[in-house]
Amino acid sequence: MSRLRLAAVLALVAALAACGTGYYLQAAAGQAALLRAREPLEQVLADPATPGSVRRQLLVVDAALLFARLELGLPATKSYRHYADIGRTSVVWNVFAAPEFSLEPREWCYPVAGCATYRGWFKERKARDFAARLAARGDDVFVGGVAAYSTLGWFADPVLNTMLGNTDAELVGLLFHELAHQRVYVAGDTLFNEGFSTFIEEEGTRRWLTFRNDAPGLRDFDLRQSRRAAVLAIVAELRDVLASAYAADIPTAERRQQRVTAFARAQARYNGLRAGWVEAPWFDGWLASEPNNARSLAVSLTLVPMLASRLIKSTSVPHAKRRAWVERLITFSNNFFLGLDNTYLSLLRKVLRHRLITVFVAAALLGASLALLPLIGTEFIPPSDEGEVRV
Repeated sequence: MSRLRLAAVLALVAALAACGTGYYLQAAAGQAALLRAREPLEQVLADPATPGSVRRQLLVVDAALLFARLELGLPATKSYRHYADIGRTSVVWNVFAAPEFSLEPREWCYPVAGCATYRGWFKERKARDFAARLAARGDDVFVGGVAAYSTLGWFADPVLNTMLGNTDAELVGLLFHELAHQRVYVAGDTLFNEGFSTFIEEEGTRRWLTFRNDAPGLRDFDLRQSRRAAVLAIVAELRDVLASAYAADIPTAERRQQRVTAFARAQARYNGLRAGWVEAPWFDGWLASEPNNARSLAVSLTLVPMLASRLIKSTSVPHAKRRAWVERLITFSNNFFLGLDNTYLSLLRKVLRHRLITVFVAAALLGASLALLPLIGTEFIPPSDEGEVRV
């Protein structure tokens, strides 16, 4: 992080501490610590101590960023050009809350970002303490760990260790999701923001796998999408039943019993669905425990895109009848620049690994060029044929 930006963050921390705003203090301090932990990707890739699995996925990140720019129209920013190992499994923990008899989420408002239906904490203990205070006043609460978040271009977000370790498709999908936030973000509209980014994540991942001719990856992606759809069907039905129960003019005890019955039915359906899966999905921890209003809200925001279930295709005749040679030209161009980028990165890593040899070769070439300098003809003022008339 540049000294100017680090100083700005530290100044913000001091100002917030003076105001006594504990939440913003932890947020600013957590962000500053995250930025201090960054290392340039080139340096991490050149370090012999970097684990092979980390090195391989960081190379995937580099290729995915180029793909995001060329194929998806996502912004080319300074984000994800650094790596940070923060030594924990989640970068932040989000707290969701809703009243006992309502599906309307609690909202918290922030400078710049507007209002959101969650509150993020850099320390799990603080998140759970905050959730406990909300629960004590009667709210349904849920605390979920998050692998990444976007600062919307205010800072150069790094690749985090929390983003690695899953499949390459999940990694690039997460990158596309966070970059989509930098492309389009509507302050105060969590449903739209998460829906848009999830849509870009899904469509971008499918295009990435298709572009790389990754048939096994596509099969795995389709399997995950079908599981997601099955879970969404359960959650959608649950929320419909709850909405009817909460709106009904019935005694509180009866409403509470209907709620318990609806949650138990949804839990049983998910457990039956989950029994047929060999591997646990990433959202299993969000659904394995007893459901509530806040938990169903978190699942809905995370899993369902609010824009469309399929990509809306242009109906213009020129686009629909684009010739095959144009498609081949675009594919060749994309492959060429992707290969050029990968070749440059490979050469850069080799140069960084052999610094002494690189310096020696550069010095030798400089010396050779100086030695050849006398052989180059020079003349301060070249002769010229110039007529002159004086009166």
